[in-house]
Amino acid sequence: MKPFRAFGLRLGQSFSSERVEREGVDLSTFTGRALMRLPADAVMVAPPAASWTPLAGPVAGRSLEGTLPGDARARFVLRMPSKWNGRLAVSGSPGLTGVHGCDLYWSDALVKSGTAFACTDKGVRAVFDGDEAFVPQAPENGIAHWTGRLKALAELSRKECRRAYGREPSKTYAIGVSNGGYLARKVLEKDDGLFDGGVDVSGVHWSAENNFMTQLPSALKAADAQPPARAALDAAGFPGDHGSEGILRLYRMIYWEASLALCLGDLDPAYEGPLEEYQLSKRPVEVEERIRAIANTGELKRPLLSLSGKLDFLATLKNHAETYRDSVSSKGGAALHRLYVVDKATHVDKDSEIFPGLDPLMPHAHRAFELLVRWVEGGRPAPETLEAEPALAKGRVGPSGNLN
Repeated sequence: MKPFRAFGLRLGQSFSSERVEREGVDLSTFTGRALMRLPADAVMVAPPAASWTPLAGPVAGRSLEGTLPGDARARFVLRMPSKWNGRLAVSGSPGLTGVHGCDLYWSDALVKSGTAFACTDKGVRAVFDGDEAFVPQAPENGIAHWTGRLKALAELSRKECRRAYGREPSKTYAIGVSNGGYLARKVLEKDDGLFDGGVDVSGVHWSAENNFMTQLPSALKAADAQPPARAALDAAGFPGDHGSEGILRLYRMIYWEASLALCLGDLDPAYEGPLEEYQLSKRPVEVEERIRAIANTGELKRPLLSLSGKLDFLATLKNHAETYRDSVSSKGGAALHRLYVVDKATHVDKDSEIFPGLDPLMPHAHRAFELLVRWVEGGRPAPETLEAEPALAKGRVGPSGNLN
């Protein structure tokens, strides 16, 4: 089976600087929901509407959208609610989504509670044309630039908060889903004073030995065997729940080829063979050097809460979440890290529209953010499991910045 959406690369694109600032706007999706005009990226990432953040009305404030200063390839959006609690949360968008990819997933809950929220598309700048997605192909769009862009957004957002509110944020958090989760991990592995903690959901893990380029070729070959080589998929770290064959087929059809092709286009553009035959160990040494340059180190400097679904058939629990947890532990940072596993969750919350009974990660991510705030600002370390403190649901983080 082939992906339902074709991917292509566009060369020689030019980009111009942009900056649009608006006052007194609705920072949430409340108005968009009423008008049935929501960004496709936001809907694609979020769970079904029944799980969206409840909104009683518009959230007033100031928005800033455009390109990062001195970097016209990377777009961003910054939302600053009128009733500010002093916090700032910064994210990179998931996958190929743009700056509105987190509108439903993160932004609504955060701006509603009074937290300023910023998101960058990482410079990916995908353009959708019907059922095709075109991605600019240039070194400046690669993964190697994503971490710098998230930090640049954090710096810009802190500056804009100072201009809007008269003071900088008291705390700044890195949050993200999938590729955005990878970025949250990366920036917390540095002690540059920008971030105080983070939450990553279904974060992609990169190391020279363990990454999409080592995992997906064998997965493609095993899934395409007749019958599918289920034992090989189990051994490769893919979910072993044999009742999830429909999810396996969905991810093989939509995500595996596209994800691998995009990684190769960035990190090994000289490769021209079949995707399922790719072998990183036989490629030129400079390919491994590029991967090492973007790899996670596991050397956490600030608290991080990670969430993963047991039925994630892309950034699998074994190869991504647990591998990262073990890396952090081996570097002596286990006290700064929590891994929360949700049994009936996949990589994309939208899957629960197709497969009833799945448990979207988004509500758990919001709860994890509350736990992170209490850890960083209240000095109370997060529990080992999300179920350890069910009473937390009664104490949401309010606009005042305190647990109610």
